Formats: sequence, C-alpha cells, structure tokens
Amino acid sequence: YTNSYKISRYSYSLLQFFNIIEIKTQRLNNYTHLKKYFLEKRIEPIVNIENGMYPFCFPIYVNKRNSLQRYLSENGIYCAVHWPSIKNNPSRNIISEKLANHQLSLPIDQRYNIEGMEYILTKIDDHIELIC
Repeated sequence: YTNSYKISRYSYSLLQFFNIIEIKTQRLNNYTHLKKYFLEKRIEPIVNIENGMYPFCFPIYVNKRNSLQRYLSENGIYCAVHWPSIKNNPSRNIISEKLANHQLSLPIDQRYNIEGMEYILTKIDDHIELIC
C-alpha cells in the first residue's frame, strides 16, 4: 500500500495513555484460555500465534456460523466475520469459500478478562453442536 500517512499528533498523544504491556498481556491470556478450551474439545484454532503477536480475536471454524453468531449476539457477545465472501470474485478458491462461510472471530481483546472469556465459553458450550 503506497498511500500511508504518519499518525496525527492528537492520535499519538492519546496512545500515551494506554499501558501497552497490560494490553499485550491481557490479549495473550485471553487467547491462551480459549485455545486450551478448544483443544480440550478437539477443535483446532484457525490461527496459531507466534512470539510478538497480540491478537484481538480468536478465529474459529464453525459449521453453522450464522446461527452461532446470532445466538452469541443475543447474549451480548459481538463476533465479527473477518473473511467475508466476495461475490463474483474470479480468483475464488475452495479454502477462501470455506473460510468465508464458516469463520467466526471471537473477541479476546484487552476489554475482556478471564471471567469474560468464561462467559463466552459458557454460551458456546450451550450450542457446541453448531461448531462441530
């Protein structure tokens, strides 16, 4: 991407109020908590993080994504779809199509703590059949 811009002074000054170490730590704790849960259920995460990565979401493969997304939303959990299907895309392939139809991103950013992760997992447990 060639049209990148320098961060504004205002945005930079706002960033000075965030504790980046705490943000990184909370995101990693949340990721680790969800990964342990899903591995115990024999559900592999779509993405495994490496050192230096601090994800804001935990993408999972869901057989009935729209149903689970709707149910979680009804329970105050907003899960984004970060791999939407692009209609009439000439470069479509089977992997892209599967992700477009089944990928769901569970929120794990710094706004959530382990209790928040447990709430999400309790709701997922209620409808685990939608994932498998």
